[in-house]
Amino acid sequence: MRDELRRQLTRRRTLVLLAAMVVVPLALAAIYALRGAPELPPGAGPQLVHLAADSSLAFTVFALYMCAPLLLVAVAAAFTGDALASESTWGTLRYLLAAPIPRRRLLARKLAASLVLAAMATTLLVGTSLLTGALLFGWHALDTPVGGELAADVGLQRVLLASAYVFITLLPFAAIALLFATILDSPLGSVGVAVGVAVVSQILDVVPTLGAVRVVLPTHYALAWTDLFVDPPLPDELAAGTLQAAVFTVTACAGAWYRFSRRDIAS
Repeated sequence: MRDELRRQLTRRRTLVLLAAMVVVPLALAAIYALRGAPELPPGAGPQLVHLAADSSLAFTVFALYMCAPLLLVAVAAAFTGDALASESTWGTLRYLLAAPIPRRRLLARKLAASLVLAAMATTLLVGTSLLTGALLFGWHALDTPVGGELAADVGLQRVLLASAYVFITLLPFAAIALLFATILDSPLGSVGVAVGVAVVSQILDVVPTLGAVRVVLPTHYALAWTDLFVDPPLPDELAAGTLQAAVFTVTACAGAWYRFSRRDIAS
């Protein structure tokens, strides 16, 4: 896996995506530093967008809220979908398998290296947000939209737990991108399918007429990490979201292995 990871880190696509995880928090922080937080409407309760400039922790929570549902999903899907499909596009996949490398091992290496990169992207986003927020907004207790306050050390622990949960919610879409990379042989197509699934799932999740059916959607528990920022935290949806992510990930990975182990590699 180290060779695959080293190879991926030398690609321009990887460097651009990782750099974006630094640029996005810097851009958000610059907007808040220059223009301040939006004014709170009379009689309305504060939301994350109004609290973002209160402290480094609040800004990091806001950055996660803005980036996790789509940006991080797209980045994770790009890493996994492109890792295998690009080999077919370049015509190098059959040479890798002729080494010989067992197909399961090759697929596992590609997936593992891609997930490490996705974890790096999540870490860069959170780390940059914490550091930039500390420099611009200070290191204070975390005010929550429900009116409570968490001490700085407790708030940091909750932010780290939230980051770990966000990474878990990325796994199904990374696995879906890998599955379609074995079907389409197109980096853009496999990434597009994974992102499309996320977008459609988010749209359907806000349709009230679907009722309880919405719990099967892969993004239904995507924001369950916000339950960490009440005191005491609410673990039910976090546990359900973790279980759901595991089921989707294992199913998609099994499909990718089944497809890849039986396909005719012509390029």
